[in-house]
Amino acid sequence: MAQRTRWKKRITATLAKWGLPASEYSDPYDKKARQELEQRLERLPEQTRWATRQMLVQLDGLSVQIKQFEKRLEELVESTLAMQWLETLPGVGVILSATIALEVGDIGRFLSAERLGSIPARYCECIPVEIARGTDAPGRM
Repeated sequence: MAQRTRWKKRITATLAKWGLPASEYSDPYDKKARQELEQRLERLPEQTRWATRQMLVQLDGLSVQIKQFEKRLEELVESTLAMQWLETLPGVGVILSATIALEVGDIGRFLSAERLGSIPARYCECIPVEIARGTDAPGRM
């Protein structure tokens, strides 16, 4: 998933470099936003447009692979109540809910929510280790 984020940031940076405005869509790379994205790509120089389309192909391939992983995980892992609850949180899907639930285990072993704190993020490597340890500022990677 980190690779997918890198491709999105790279494409966004390319568009910004050429002065193309940000998308109106919350996810400018999903199917609904593709027509707008294609119109923006047409305004890029020929080689930049070609390279950016190649990045989109990579992004689409990664998205397909992630969906396949999620489907396979749903087949292999019995969804628990904890996983279902975790999936209600923004940005938490099948893969992340299973990872957090399986890594944390019995949540009752933590004395309080504060004790649990950022443990799932550290276990799942959702955030850089330096941030989890408090040795780096959030937002820096």
